[in-house]
Amino acid sequence: KNALSAELFGKHLCDVVSYSRLRLLALAKLKLPSLVSDPKFAFMGKRGQRRPIPSDITSGWDPWDPSKTTTSKPYTPGGDLDSESFLEMALGASSREDFMKRYIDVARVLASLSLFAGRHRSAARLSLELVGLYLERGQIEQATDSLKSMAKLYGRENWKGCQFLLHFRLAGLKRQLVLPKDYLAAIVQCFSRRNNNAGSLIPEKALQVLYEDFQAVMAVLSQESSASSSPGAVATFTNSPVFETVLKHTSDPQQRKLPNRRLVRQVYTVGDTSRISLSLTSHLAQEIEGVTVSAILIPYKSYVAAIEDGKSISQVNTSSQVVTIPEGVILKPGVNDLEIAWTAAVAGQFVLTQLSLAYKAATFFYTYERMKDPFRIDVIPGEPTQLMEVKPLFFVPGHEQELEINFHSGKDEIVKGDLNLVCTPGLVLCPASSDKGDGTWSSACKVSLDACPPETDQVLKFWVKSEKNSNEENDTGVAPSVHAKITTSYCLATKGVENVVKKEVKGDDVFSTQFPYEMEAVIPSLADQALSIDNMSFNTYAAGRSILSISAKCHVPAPFALKGWSLDAPSTLQLVENKEMHKGLKDIMLLKGDIATFCFDCAHNTTPDKSLSETALIAELEDEHKTRFTERLPLRLKKTS
Repeated sequence: KNALSAELFGKHLCDVVSYSRLRLLALAKLKLPSLVSDPKFAFMGKRGQRRPIPSDITSGWDPWDPSKTTTSKPYTPGGDLDSESFLEMALGASSREDFMKRYIDVARVLASLSLFAGRHRSAARLSLELVGLYLERGQIEQATDSLKSMAKLYGRENWKGCQFLLHFRLAGLKRQLVLPKDYLAAIVQCFSRRNNNAGSLIPEKALQVLYEDFQAVMAVLSQESSASSSPGAVATFTNSPVFETVLKHTSDPQQRKLPNRRLVRQVYTVGDTSRISLSLTSHLAQEIEGVTVSAILIPYKSYVAAIEDGKSISQVNTSSQVVTIPEGVILKPGVNDLEIAWTAAVAGQFVLTQLSLAYKAATFFYTYERMKDPFRIDVIPGEPTQLMEVKPLFFVPGHEQELEINFHSGKDEIVKGDLNLVCTPGLVLCPASSDKGDGTWSSACKVSLDACPPETDQVLKFWVKSEKNSNEENDTGVAPSVHAKITTSYCLATKGVENVVKKEVKGDDVFSTQFPYEMEAVIPSLADQALSIDNMSFNTYAAGRSILSISAKCHVPAPFALKGWSLDAPSTLQLVENKEMHKGLKDIMLLKGDIATFCFDCAHNTTPDKSLSETALIAELEDEHKTRFTERLPLRLKKTS
């Protein structure tokens, strides 16, 4: 009801001011007959009369030259429109200039009231009349303001062809002024009219001359940007219809539309390359080269916070990442299919909120509100590909062994890293490069890893030995061991990945590309020696001859090869060589729980029989890394019949 009352009141005001305008024109016939007879002003107040073509349309369209510009004359009101003696003031006008000032004031008010009252066509007709008056008086800025108002009205009434003509005329006025940036905006508006299915109504010749001026203005703005202390985009446009951006979505099973949401979700793993398919329509008359197309991603929680608070994304203080097609893109008139690749270097949820097109000194931004089905990229954590290999897998008590740690970077790029070795009581170590003196052995050691690219190996070697040549366990009842821990800081290698440029823009470093990773390994020492005596017997089979039978049990969890053996016997025994007794025993592979039996043919000396406490079996073993171990197994035997 209030809106209807306001519209009726506006129409009433229109009628009052319209009467004042007609009264002014009638008085002008009496007071200023020369003005009425002037063909340039014959259109004032007359409907249906053919109006003369404006001079700004009939003049030639020479190549744009920034040095040949003009200035707009200032606008000064003619008098107080609220005064009751307004008509008397008009009648008392001493010159044509005074009368024109007052008439323009009345026409301006009447045009505004007509728009308020819903009389759009009357407002457009009055605005067009004002444009002609402003141009005759050299007031170009006021003429451009009236043309802008008319263009909005024509767009509201869906007069597409006429709307382009107004924008074209507006561009023709803007090119006369000294501001290239404003002229560029007028040119962009002209090309934008092709976006509303009015392309068939626009003369091709008009588009060509506009495109030539478009390139000329761009060249001037580029020179200004280069000469500036802070080079960059001189002109920016937000959601300009000169380009139309549509995100294209594939039928990827990992991509689906969230229920009751406009966002489309894509799921990737850290290190995977997500591809943003973009359909970009250019409404320029010709192709342009060297366009930089970028996508701006922000964390999903920042996007939700902006939506809930009713703020724009630019008002939210958050970090963002710009993903760019590195090579210059060629945009042809019409539809262009593009693809932007982004290698996710951190887990999280991100939303594409803005696209930007940078061409020379101008940048065109397109926010998520203008995109059709913008999407969210979910990046789930990925597993590092680094590896740590240790040799050997265990230590044999009573021996000094070489510990080899091989670090492989995999597909990761190592920024820095450390290797920490800690021995439990019973073991000590030292770097393999040392002289193994008494001062070099310790229970802990720290070595720095070199920064390295993917697929790189680093080999670190150490000597490890038992503090006691025994198989005794430490105070906790657990066999000694060496704890190895590698801590690295790495990033995903993007070398060789095409069309990916990463850049931190502002805010917290949520797009950090470095990640920590730890790897641990425990190399235990065996609780027992590699071999131990399981059973022994010393049997006489003839006068002065006996068979010594020894069964040795293996305790190693990995296969060891039996390379040799011997008997360390006292002077009371003399070994008789008998190859058949050990046939097939050499190089046999022994595992934990296996029993190896050794038999020796012994001849007795004349010395009386006594305890053989000093007798020992000496066995030589070799592991899979070609490391040899000599085990001495004491024997305590007595002769049996």
